[in-house]
Amino acid sequence: MKKILFVASTLSHLENFHIPYLEQFKKQGYIVHIMGKPNNKSTIPYVDKVIPIAFEKNMFSAKNLIIAFKIAKAIRNENYDIVNLHTTLA
Repeated sequence: MKKILFVASTLSHLENFHIPYLEQFKKQGYIVHIMGKPNNKSTIPYVDKVIPIAFEKNMFSAKNLIIAFKIAKAIRNENYDIVNLHTTLA
């Protein structure tokens, strides 16, 4: 089965702007994962897995470099067919 990962600096960005895309990929049979900084408690529909990642809002934060390595590791481990990045920070 095909897998897609949507990444944004905050999960609310995906919730506010990308639900129709998540729905379409789900309808096409994809396993849908999302990654971002949790900032609300609502469940995002059409998502099989939420990967919380604590981005720092400062583009030059050393913590974001560490996070970049974690994202790369997740991409390798999950073997995604598509990785879709949103927001400048992500």
